[in-house]
Amino acid sequence: MEEIDRSDIFIALFGQKYGWYINDKDLSLTSSMSNARDFYSWIDQFDDRSLPELEIRHAHLNNVGKLPTFFYFRDKG
Repeated sequence: MEEIDRSDIFIALFGQKYGWYINDKDLSLTSSMSNARDFYSWIDQFDDRSLPELEIRHAHLNNVGKLPTFFYFRDKG
């Protein structure tokens, strides 16, 4: 989230799979998410969502228009 805060633009690239979820077995990630909650309290509402969704919410959906945002989707065809 801090990287997004420091950015001038947000670009989301999507392939065949969409993101991954927080795994309680990943202690480093669990610790990072715990720290993020101290600064981004809205995360608690979405603890069952994927990390890319949290990034998209932070970059665009929580503040539409604040940061230029582009979404690109792979055409499997």
